Amino acid sequence: IQKAIEGIKGHKEKKSIFKGIFKTKKSKPKLRDIEELPVESMPKTFDKHDKVEDVLNMAHKARNALMEFDLDKAKSIYMEIMRIYNGLSNKEKEKVYHDIKDLYSERKNAESLNIK
Repeated sequence: IQKAIEGIKGHKEKKSIFKGIFKTKKSKPKLRDIEELPVESMPKTFDKHDKVEDVLNMAHKARNALMEFDLDKAKSIYMEIMRIYNGLSNKEKEKVYHDIKDLYSERKNAESLNIK
């Protein structure tokens, strides 16, 4: 019996593969242990949405549609531009007024050239 007890004491335990898979989770650090990062070091995740830029980009797309004689697409883009334009402030409207006016003229000229 003594020999068996000594044999068990000297025997190394085999490592189980389940211990590696099912590890116990380490405790989460407490809030007081975490240092707060300054706000200025945080990355900016989005820019302010600029509707004036949207209107100008859409006007460019509408002009491209007119060049391809896709009048329906140009008209739908123009209508969307006008929906956005009506929601702009007066200062923003001043920035895009001439572009929209020119686009309207170009669209009407293209429609008058369209032979059905």
